[in-house]
Order: sequence, then C-alpha cells, then structure tokens
Amino acid sequence: MRKIIGFRIDIKPWQIERRAKKARLNLDEEGFSPEAVETLLAKARQAAVPAVLYETFPAAAPELAKLSPLPGLAFSLILATAGEPFERFVETLRSEGAAHEALAAFIEEAALDEILRFATGLISEDAGKEACALSPLSALTDEDSLRAVLSKLDGNKIAVKLSGGRLQPRPSRAASLAWISKSKAKGKTS
Repeated sequence: MRKIIGFRIDIKPWQIERRAKKARLNLDEEGFSPEAVETLLAKARQAAVPAVLYETFPAAAPELAKLSPLPGLAFSLILATAGEPFERFVETLRSEGAAHEALAAFIEEAALDEILRFATGLISEDAGKEACALSPLSALTDEDSLRAVLSKLDGNKIAVKLSGGRLQPRPSRAASLAWISKSKAKGKTS
C-alpha cells in the first residue's frame, strides 16, 4: 500500500469556470471576478492537506471482486482526501450564501479531481510497467464498498472514516481502476 500526504495540488481557475458554466452560473454576475476566484483558489490550495492511499489487488481476490469496475488482470483501490482544514475552508465559504455555496462545491470537486488525477498518474506508471492500461476511474459510493475500501486501505492512516454512510472529512472520495492487458485494451486477440 502506498500512502502519500501533503503533495501539491493546483486547482486552476478554468476548472472552476468550466463547472460554473456547466451549472449555468455566471461567476461575474455573482460577484466573482477572475481575481476573486484566484484569491479563493489560493486560499483553498493553502488549506488543502491532500492525502491518498492506494493499493493494487489481483483480480482473483474474491472478497474484493465487487470493487473492481470491470474484469481485468488486477485492480487498484484509491482513497483520497483534501483534509480537515480544507473541509473547514469549504464550509466557511458555503456559509456565505447561495453563490458561495455553489463556488465551494466547484472548488471541492476540482480539488478531489486533482488528488485522484495525481494517484491515477502513479498507478498508470505501475500499470505501464506491466504492459497494462487502466480503465476509467470508477467512484465507489455505496456504504458497503466504502467500508471495504476503508478496511483494506486502513483509512485511519489519512484520517478518513465512515460516518452516516459518507466519508469524513467531507472532501474525500474512494475509487477503483481495473488493470487491462494492453493487447485486450486495443482490441487484439493475441
């Protein structure tokens, strides 16, 4: 199992703008100029204490088979969090009104996406050495799956726990990736 804590995440303004546009929220009309968004992102980066746990399991592990997104040679489980200080930052931002609440959600999503991207990049390097490609990331959200991930990866190592069917601290996510033979990933039969 690999545990990495305190790496740098870089949440970019375009990530927030894209989410706002998709939600049909005009940031300028809501009082969030590009400079204001960048200021909030700087505070978010400072508050974040990103941490990730991941491990790869053989496909033959029957007790974990339900966690694999699809059949493959192996699969990796990832547990990621932005940390409690980041959670406090996001909650403070949410409490400032409806527009701030939406912006807080966009920042939280972008931070978690960056943390998962970091972990996926490391797993991809390992998979490449084994002549494998990775399936798309599959989020694990049901309580049984979350409990299994926390147990297998020992979520306490990065202060992540299950409370009320959700991961705590709130900006946390569990996911899995299947390792697929590159020849099969490209549709070859040999």
